[in-house]
Amino acid sequence: MSTEIELLTDADTERYFKLWEHCFGDSLDTVEEFHKCFGDDLRCLVLKSGNEIMAELSLFQMGKLTGHTALEGRGVLVSYAICTDARSRNKGLGSEITEYARTLALNEGFVSALSPADNSLIEFYENLKYKSFFREEVFQVEASEKKSLSADMIKISADDYDKKREKLLAGRLHIKLSDRTLRYVQICSGNIGLWSLAAGKIICACDDTGDKDLLEVTELLTDETDKSVIENIMSEFTAYLGKKQCIYHMPADSNDGKVQAMISLPIKEFDLPNEPELLSKVPWFGFPFA
Repeated sequence: MSTEIELLTDADTERYFKLWEHCFGDSLDTVEEFHKCFGDDLRCLVLKSGNEIMAELSLFQMGKLTGHTALEGRGVLVSYAICTDARSRNKGLGSEITEYARTLALNEGFVSALSPADNSLIEFYENLKYKSFFREEVFQVEASEKKSLSADMIKISADDYDKKREKLLAGRLHIKLSDRTLRYVQICSGNIGLWSLAAGKIICACDDTGDKDLLEVTELLTDETDKSVIENIMSEFTAYLGKKQCIYHMPADSNDGKVQAMISLPIKEFDLPNEPELLSKVPWFGFPFA
């Protein structure tokens, strides 16, 4: 089977969106919103055989690395929504388009990154020269009986969130979010929004999934070291929002944490340790762009 990889054209846009919907279950509005938000910072790749789209992915600029001298200011291109048509699976097409995107990113001086949708894909991406690098800890709490909003819990703007985020992540290798990524995070938070809790000791970005019982916090950052204190605050916050349960994602304390994202970069160009554990803190990716 002869294939070629090219940038998405207007003629293929409808089929591109349909394959995305079919693979991930996202509504057409959600897919269009993502593409509209990232605009010129987004490149859509399609792998075609004749006129048929066999595989696709979206490549977007998430931001720039900061927190390590060798990689300071290095742009990060994320391969997102990698999918293969059901009729074309197990033929190496997903690998082919992922390797193409990786090579494109590195040739342009970017770091290539991606988030495995589940742990079963880690070995698959390792074979494509990606390394487990960013890790997280995931916690779950039940709502407390207290449902009033404490005075130190306030909704904040995207700009305020960004400033507080950089302060809390100081000293940790992470991605300084681009304006468009920050805007998309705010869009995903929907009616729930971005919050400062415990008089600014905690900030969190929520994902408005529409689930009436579950609160999904895609990023929780804090300088509080007592996990039980964080748990109590999030339990109260969950109750205030009228949810029954909360799942929140935080930077890992050690490399035993769950793999959040993987990277590929030309190590020879940088004085960066090959192993993340040689860094002072475990690197933080930020959001589940799988």
